[in-house]
Amino acid sequence: MAQQQRNIVVRFFFGVLRFIRNYFITIGVITTLLWVGAILLLLRGPAIDFESVSGSSVALSTQHPSPLRLELSGKIAENQPGFSESLMAHILGGDKSIYLPELRLILQRAATDGRISELQVMLMPLAGSPANYAELRRIIADFHEVGNKPIRFYLAAAQDWGYYLASVGTTITMNPAGEISIPGPAFQLIYFGDALKKLGIDIDVVRAGKYKSAFEPFTTNKPSEPTLEEYNSLQKSLLDHIVAVVAHGRNKPEATVAGWYKQSIYTAEAAIKAGIIDGVGYPPADHSGNSKVEVTSDPVSLDDYAAATHGDKSKKESVKDKGGIALIEAVGEISLSGGNNPSSKDGISPDEIHKQVAWALDNDEVKAVVLRISSPGGSATASDMIWNDIKLLADKKPLVVSMGAYAASGGYYIAAPARKIVAEPTTITGSIGVIGMLPSAKAFEEKWGVSFYTVTSSDRRDMLNMGSRASAEDKALLEKTIDEVYKVFLQRVSDGRHMPLDKVAALAQGRVYTGLQGKGLGLVDEIGGLHTALTEAKRMAGFDVTKLYPVLHYEGDGLSLRQCLKHPSPAKLAKCLGGVHATAALPLLSGLQTPNSLQLESRIQEWIAGTRRERSLLLWPGYLSVQWQ
Repeated sequence: MAQQQRNIVVRFFFGVLRFIRNYFITIGVITTLLWVGAILLLLRGPAIDFESVSGSSVALSTQHPSPLRLELSGKIAENQPGFSESLMAHILGGDKSIYLPELRLILQRAATDGRISELQVMLMPLAGSPANYAELRRIIADFHEVGNKPIRFYLAAAQDWGYYLASVGTTITMNPAGEISIPGPAFQLIYFGDALKKLGIDIDVVRAGKYKSAFEPFTTNKPSEPTLEEYNSLQKSLLDHIVAVVAHGRNKPEATVAGWYKQSIYTAEAAIKAGIIDGVGYPPADHSGNSKVEVTSDPVSLDDYAAATHGDKSKKESVKDKGGIALIEAVGEISLSGGNNPSSKDGISPDEIHKQVAWALDNDEVKAVVLRISSPGGSATASDMIWNDIKLLADKKPLVVSMGAYAASGGYYIAAPARKIVAEPTTITGSIGVIGMLPSAKAFEEKWGVSFYTVTSSDRRDMLNMGSRASAEDKALLEKTIDEVYKVFLQRVSDGRHMPLDKVAALAQGRVYTGLQGKGLGLVDEIGGLHTALTEAKRMAGFDVTKLYPVLHYEGDGLSLRQCLKHPSPAKLAKCLGGVHATAALPLLSGLQTPNSLQLESRIQEWIAGTRRERSLLLWPGYLSVQWQ
């Protein structure tokens, strides 16, 4: 009986083991099949014909040109995601993204394609910074300028930046139930000085520059005169730019367009009467027989067109044997311990920038560098460490800075060594100044019964103790430190911009400017986006600006799949498997498409672009929120 029980236990034990083994075998098989299926999707070559939604084949014809349909929704991204991210997106799905370089290349191709009659743009909710919208608008405008073909926008509704984009259209049609909301840029400043005092918190602020107002909300309940002057100037510069662009696009006097933004809210009927839009209605259906709108041929989706014409021109346009342009990104706040690497979006650190700079200096393939900055600043020490690396890089290789939504304070500090600075008209930049604060919770004990006691041998006992107010000597030491850092900041800008020190000092004072204002003051060299900066870098590298060259990214210490699969050798595979540093030549300049090839290496190359998407200017840390409608 006992032996029988033991046999039952043994059989049960081995049965559990078999179940676990079979379970993991099943999971492994399913996972493998998913990965193989995903890779096969990436490897699938372009179809000769277009596959419509219904599955029927639609061929392009020069006798009956087709409209090209572009649906804008989701997020605006400056580059395609990395291979792993794209693969998981194919498997699991996710938010749709509009990849600007890819879109530029496709529309450039369509502009001169006799089989495409016009561009139909369906604009739905779209997330992006003002800099993203400006770049996207330029891409669509180029389609009309190059091909002299109409652009027809169809809106569900429109707010500030959506209408800014749509104004490039030849015609604008809106849903009959939609509305136009265009109040223009608005700055919401929040102050809680008295609230902190009621809590028992007092703050002493020390600053170099009267416009350096980051901590002003902690000490008062309203903006100072310099702050109001600064933000009134910013708001006017942004609005003037928007009005000028929209007026040109709609062929209206600027005074008329300014009146639109003054009134701000319009129904569809009122928008037609004002000339803001051209009509109400719905986008043409995929098949003209199902729509009241007559079209000569069925619209062709951008994805279908891209798949069918993939590689049509890239072979003769691309150059792969003369090196490329390195793209280094600095996104987020600057700190001594940030996370600026392909897998993190926490901020900018000297350590990670140093690695990328060292890679660009040592890599003979890198002929020029574009530093993409989207940062409100941060640590002065970290900014200076990064400045030193950027200066070394600029001394050795051509360096162009591309400013995104913002490049202010420390963001401008690290941009100063560049040979050329390119900014969007809406970029927030400048803020050349330094600020610090000394918080105190001395009233906590009386209000809340909370007391502090600090054990230290330092003469700075009061400054270190939250329960005390900083002494006059403490404040004097902090002022001296801030003044010294401010002087260094001014000198860095003076040297980098080749501008007299007294002129820099007059422009500084912590004042913030738009990209357009910065251009007029000499803080910015050219207005444009990332594409403009890449084109300038090509020119500095001695490249033919009409051709495509590889964009190179620092890959970190992890695996570079493209390099591992390209011409594999035992030594290279050993490095890849061992996690040794490798580089990757990324998708081509001016576009993320590579020459048509069924090789795994070439197909995968299209999907490697480990970059972070630029964050919208929704919150200026510490004191400013901006409503971009």
